[in-house]
Amino acid sequence: MNIAGIARSSAGARPAWQRVPRDRDGATTRTTLGLDADLLAAIDDEILRGAARNRSELVNAAVLAELRRREAAAVDAAFRSMAADSEYLAEIRGIEAEFASADLESWNQIEPVAGVPSE
Repeated sequence: MNIAGIARSSAGARPAWQRVPRDRDGATTRTTLGLDADLLAAIDDEILRGAARNRSELVNAAVLAELRRREAAAVDAAFRSMAADSEYLAEIRGIEAEFASADLESWNQIEPVAGVPSE
């Protein structure tokens, strides 16, 4: 699979990296990677410390963690962009207005919490 396989293949489909088997019975594909000698030494040190059983396990875990981090960053960026979207903000204000009385009614049903002043 090439790098395009990581992207969503169709609307709503999970990225290929999210479908990677998480158990030892999962299919694997051998590949060759070029790694800096110091990085490879650090990987081997981690294996000696017991952080992983072998290089493949450690590299797989590191790549999956990085892909998850990148996806989370993309989601965060999408939420940040919503803060500048005037149509979205207007819709939210409308929803808040529609539910204001129901929200107030719900809050009035909640028992007062010790130490929290009631309004």
